[in-house]
Amino acid sequence: GQAVSVLGTSWLNQLVNHDLDAGLRGVGWVYPMPGGHWIRCLAHTAGAGTFDWAVRTFCRDLVRDGEPDYAAIEAEALAAEEAGHGLTFLPYLSPAGVQAPFKDDKVRGTLLGLEHGTTRGDLLRAIYEGQVHAAMDCYRRQGDDVELLRLTGGGAGSRVWRQTFSNALQVPVELVTTSESAAFGVAVLAAVSVGIWPDLETAVSHMVRTTGRVEP
Repeated sequence: GQAVSVLGTSWLNQLVNHDLDAGLRGVGWVYPMPGGHWIRCLAHTAGAGTFDWAVRTFCRDLVRDGEPDYAAIEAEALAAEEAGHGLTFLPYLSPAGVQAPFKDDKVRGTLLGLEHGTTRGDLLRAIYEGQVHAAMDCYRRQGDDVELLRLTGGGAGSRVWRQTFSNALQVPVELVTTSESAAFGVAVLAAVSVGIWPDLETAVSHMVRTTGRVEP
């Protein structure tokens, strides 16, 4: 199925579903779609706030005039091995705990596997990957039929996150060219409603643009 993750303050992980899983009642949101399909959105709290914590804690020297040097941060993370030399990061730093794919407000973040040889790059790599695996939990709970993932939101500009998503889900990942995806979606629906395009599929094919496709 088609999926999209909005990488913002929270990460909104949305998948087109043919049927609704009653076991997820009360978790996330559900939107009706044409053709009897549904979009289920599972939002986890390990978004921008978690990464901001990492930058404040480990990368103060890479913040200039209040702005993090994300290119330098990514370069350091990419210089480390995948899985951060065995580090495991659970990114649930929010006081709200886990909100999807299950609810537990007592869950907190954890960083396991530290040793004398652990570098800052290892830490950063584990943090990038831990946030992606939290999103993966949301998709796996909805089934394993993701065929294509599109990313939008501020975090979508990260090449580390794009490639990590692709590797983790083993699917192509594309970057949606608009940063204001929610407002753009309203515009697509409005274009169909007023008759500019005959149906949603046609409107999407003409209006939605992607770039930066990444393969596993």
